[in-house]
Amino acid sequence: MAANTPTEQAPPPGNRTCTACYVQFSTKADDPDLVRPCSICSSDYCFDCLTALFTRAAHEPGVGLPHCCALIQLHTIVARLDQGTTNIYRMRLAEKIIPNKLYCPAPSCSVFIHERHIPTQVPSTGSVSLKDVFIGVLDKVNLSNAARFFRTSELQRNLPDYYAKVREHVDLNTIRERVEKGT
Repeated sequence: MAANTPTEQAPPPGNRTCTACYVQFSTKADDPDLVRPCSICSSDYCFDCLTALFTRAAHEPGVGLPHCCALIQLHTIVARLDQGTTNIYRMRLAEKIIPNKLYCPAPSCSVFIHERHIPTQVPSTGSVSLKDVFIGVLDKVNLSNAARFFRTSELQRNLPDYYAKVREHVDLNTIRERVEKGT
């Protein structure tokens, strides 16, 4: 290990430092403030920094997934995240690691569709049409908590500037009706 430069201060013996914020914590066998989430190195992270990393990764476009020497696993922080952030992060992670990605074909949507939302069984009626598959996907997407803004147009009416930014809103129920009619 290299000697410390004059600008670097070695932490006092018995202290550990968060790799992200550099706050020092006293060493305890069961320290509730620090976790060592990387499976490759011995970097410590405080739970505040880990929570911030996962929250940003879930909610801010363009922010990468939390990693140190390897991807930091969600289970290290999941108990401290709200359910919505956890679900969004899981979708972002799936989008990164699934090799054959499927996105909504509507240019105004283009949302990632997880493979678990795509039906795998052929109906007992025999052949399956693209229409049947698409209705099955819509039904599964509609069950997702993240789809609440796209079930009806009621929620959009209360969002400021929604119609100024989205010229032609189409909710999931309207899409399903159009698919069933063949339009």
